Amino acid sequence: PARVNFISLMQVEINCLILLKFMSSQS
Repeated sequence: PARVNFISLMQVEINCLILLKFMSSQS
């Protein structure tokens, strides 16, 4: 269970990073 939680956490962080890069590239 802990492993799945860790993977999902990493996916959320990656999504946030992609969103930040997308917004910074648009402005």
